[in-house]
Amino acid sequence: MSEQLTHPMFNQLDDSTKQVLTVTLRSEMVKAISGYEAIKNTNAHITPSEDMIMNAFQKCPLNKVRVVLCAQDPYYTANVCNGLAFASSRTMKIQASLMSIYKCLHQHKLITKIPGHGDLTSWATQGVLLLNSALTTLVGKANAHKKVWSSYTDAIIKHIGRVDNDKTVFILLGAFAQKKQPLIEGMHHTVLTWGHPSPINRHNRAGSELAFINCTCFSKANDELEQPINWNSINECDIATTPMTTSMTTPMTTPVSPTVNTTAQSAMQQPRQTTRTTTTTQSATQSAIQSTTVLEPGSSGVTWIFTDGAASGNGKSDCKGAWAVYITVRQSNTQYDSEFSGVLVKTTTEAPTNNRAELTAIQQAISRAIISIKQDDPFFANRTIAIISDSQYAINTITRWYSKWTSNSTKHKLAKKKNIDLIDAIYTELQQLKTLREVIFKHVRGHKGDPSLHQFYIYGNERVDKVCAALAKK
Repeated sequence: MSEQLTHPMFNQLDDSTKQVLTVTLRSEMVKAISGYEAIKNTNAHITPSEDMIMNAFQKCPLNKVRVVLCAQDPYYTANVCNGLAFASSRTMKIQASLMSIYKCLHQHKLITKIPGHGDLTSWATQGVLLLNSALTTLVGKANAHKKVWSSYTDAIIKHIGRVDNDKTVFILLGAFAQKKQPLIEGMHHTVLTWGHPSPINRHNRAGSELAFINCTCFSKANDELEQPINWNSINECDIATTPMTTSMTTPMTTPVSPTVNTTAQSAMQQPRQTTRTTTTTQSATQSAIQSTTVLEPGSSGVTWIFTDGAASGNGKSDCKGAWAVYITVRQSNTQYDSEFSGVLVKTTTEAPTNNRAELTAIQQAISRAIISIKQDDPFFANRTIAIISDSQYAINTITRWYSKWTSNSTKHKLAKKKNIDLIDAIYTELQQLKTLREVIFKHVRGHKGDPSLHQFYIYGNERVDKVCAALAKK
């Protein structure tokens, strides 16, 4: 037994990961290693090489896991796989499934360009466990070692998905990976599913709503994380950051006077059902951020505020950020619209980023609301204010995470949080606004990419998005 526990493939793992993989999951580990050694002793050509079998856990220790991306088995072409699911050695051709993932990420603006390599190490080091169900296979034969490894990797998934472990986002692509969902016991974890990125998946054809290019799992994963994954890290080397301030095109002390738009749409498209296979398991805390007030999209009696932020060259030294706010109020057959926006410029405290731009838009909206209410602006005569954002990160930060951070600032390293100066200001102003009006936050994902999205939300989101894009353009 001691021989099994000291197998060379575990040598490069940190102590806590090694403890779980070789002691906590000892019985499953012994079975897997015995099966592997039996095949190895036949002089079979196995891939990846032995020193790369545990590479996923070496690059992403178990106590650092934030996202688990499950796949079936390594690429069976010699010298291609490197122990990270979907990845390939940097010098090898990008495999078809990974290329589909890249195209999806580029479509959703999560990466700036299609990389010229398949090395996903930079994702792994951020806490993405790129886990194959079978850690090895035979060269030239797919899924040859399923029986060797599946019980072991199932036990690993189950360990990560326990009730008492920190929240993790599981991305399950394809029917094989989705069979792993029952292993995830903790209801506080999030499970996101979509079809497989392989070109042989029948849905991966032009025009299909279920085509992988429409996959929202990577965006939604970031929505659920306090610190989003930088998927674009595969295109980046060293990134310099420079701070910024906010410059507004409309002074906050002078609310925009409402203009009348009598051509407003009177009939809105009703949301339709879709067979998309994305599922999200929400915790009670997540559900709690949703208001009990049910709002009909575009209904009267509500001040609707759409916010958006954008950054060109996100996180880089020459990054240019912008924000936009669009306010609309509908009364009888009349629609009142107001719009204001601004850009982010450099200071000495925080770097311009997309997240900061998103937060700035919300801060400007709240500030405008407070000022306007005190000046009896008809835009804010309604008792309910609905703030719409396509950034789940921004909404979660304001409605969930900030109160947790401040309850124990030392534990949560409050001083080191990104954008904490801005978040402090937002939270303070939000409490003031709540004494004046009912405030509801609503997350609306991406514009025209979601076929179930109500036309009212599409229009509002597209309006602020176009303003931001124009202002942030270099």
